Amino acid sequence: MDMVIQMNNKIARNTPIEKDLKASLFTLREIELIKIGFFFEKFNLNKKSKKELVDIIYRILIKKKNIIDIISKLIDSEVDLLDRLIKNNGTIEEKNERTCDYLPLNKYGMVYLYKEKDIFYISMPDEIYNIVKEINLDELKEKIDENTKIYYLIRSMVQLYGVVQYDDFNDSYEKFYNKKSDDEKYFLLMYCSRFDNISVETIDDENCYVHPLLAPIGAQKKLKEVLKGIKKISRKPIELEQLLKYGDYDYYQNNNYINQFKNYLRAKKIGNEAIDQTIVNMLNMYKLGDDVITATFGMLQEYGVKVMPYDVNKLLPILRNIYNNTIVWRNNGWTPSELKSGAAKQK
Repeated sequence: MDMVIQMNNKIARNTPIEKDLKASLFTLREIELIKIGFFFEKFNLNKKSKKELVDIIYRILIKKKNIIDIISKLIDSEVDLLDRLIKNNGTIEEKNERTCDYLPLNKYGMVYLYKEKDIFYISMPDEIYNIVKEINLDELKEKIDENTKIYYLIRSMVQLYGVVQYDDFNDSYEKFYNKKSDDEKYFLLMYCSRFDNISVETIDDENCYVHPLLAPIGAQKKLKEVLKGIKKISRKPIELEQLLKYGDYDYYQNNNYINQFKNYLRAKKIGNEAIDQTIVNMLNMYKLGDDVITATFGMLQEYGVKVMPYDVNKLLPILRNIYNNTIVWRNNGWTPSELKSGAAKQK
């Protein structure tokens, strides 16, 4: 099952849509209520009862100033969702199961996900709806546009390089947009996390944005290996238009070797959508820079592709060429082939 749909199924309430804010807040876990308080600098909530937590968060969320503060931390697609909710009396049927635009609003306690007969519904409690419909979202457009630029820039850089030091992000932001970032933007992205789960880690006293594949405790060794590459090899230069393509997690650059691999999968009667997802997942493995070509065969079996002994000799050279032409994170944005050819400069 698709990862996003799994997440939606986990969050969605299989109950009638609840429009009362307090009742909705009571459906959250205590840790989720504490996190909402943290967003508004309400600390020391650990010893509060659930009823006390609900009362505190309720009082926060019924203040127009606080709702404006939340909206000012969103990006354009999330504000578009707010606009749709307002135009539909606070509840919309979400036919696009892949949408994650409700997640930040859900984390703030502003919207909730419901499910009935395999249809998802995003709904906003009446108290929040009555406040938001009085807010002129157009007045926040400049701030939202700025948030969106920052978010997609950092998301693209993390996809391309794996680890991005905060100073490097600032330099890129200034280079591409001809203006400096500031600490407010940094904190915005730190605590307004979205579905991609980009994390902020402090490594050697430097704040870094880290790809989720490198963030878990078990990947600390790999993370340090990537950082070593960053310090050793000059970063591959890239134009903004090309860089932003990496903001799409399903994006990859086609080449002759990938086309050969696609033809192999088509011969195994695999559909185009499954082929693209297989390639995206495979390239994510290759970005880690391990000797993962043999692991590809195991992944193919999970996708229902039966790899026969005679297939191995045919596939190995294709997979090696795909790996050699994939950007590997420890190479600081360069492919193994480019590194071998001397295209990348050593620092």
